[in-house]
Amino acid sequence: MRKFDCDVAILGGGSAGYAAARTDAGEGLKTVVIEGGSEIGGLCILRGCMPSKALLY
Repeated sequence: MRKFDCDVAILGGGSAGYAAARTDAGEGLKTVVIEGGSEIGGLCILRGCMPSKALLY
C-alpha cells in the first residue's frame, strides 16, 4: 500500500468537490481529489454548467 502526503482529501469530483479543491489549493494546501468513477467530475463539470459558462464567456 502506498502512502500519500496531502493536507486535504476531497471525496468526489463534482462541482462541490471541484470548488473545494480549487479553494484549498489556492490557500497553498496539498490537495487530492478522490473520484470513484472512470472520469473526474459529474454532469456539471463535464457536460453541464461549467462548459456552458466557458462558452458564454
